[in-house]
Amino acid sequence: MRDLVHRSEPLPGVMAFDFAGGRITAMNDLILAELRTPTTTPDNIHGDNILNRRATECLFDRRPRPPGLSALAERLYAALAVYIGQRHPALIGAPFRHRSWCNHYKPNEGVPWHDHAETPVVAVYSVKGEGGDLIIQDRANPQRCHRVETPTGRLIFMDGRMRHCSSPNFGPVETRVSLPVNFTFGHDPHPTSS
Repeated sequence: MRDLVHRSEPLPGVMAFDFAGGRITAMNDLILAELRTPTTTPDNIHGDNILNRRATECLFDRRPRPPGLSALAERLYAALAVYIGQRHPALIGAPFRHRSWCNHYKPNEGVPWHDHAETPVVAVYSVKGEGGDLIIQDRANPQRCHRVETPTGRLIFMDGRMRHCSSPNFGPVETRVSLPVNFTFGHDPHPTSS
């Protein structure tokens, strides 16, 4: 996979792909520019002029697809093939749909505990910022949690049933931006991607 510098499995059911280099920095800058809007988003808790996190359309469905998101999609789909090949082999070759949005965290902001139970596979790409991490609840022992770091350029895949939250952005004054993606699979006559 182009620009992949490390792949790891920080805990069962979770796979992390770390991308780095000048092309990744340029890609992330493009993505940030592509997510800018001329007006304040309705949900101003999660950012001012970054695309509304409650967008109903998948960011990757935009046509024409902007260059930054196109470059990320290439890496996202290649990593998805690796993840489902190891974690969900029954889904290999199945058509899929996806929905993605933007999370924009100002200092001291995060996301409370939740899961994506209806979604077999969830991915999260860290576009910008170092100030917070993904916290995942242990399925065997709900009293135990695991911390997965989310440095810029990291793409994390996990089972949608895994309960998780995003720790508050305790980093510097800059915002933290991530792109979550929910993947659903099936024989829809009009899949978003295959």
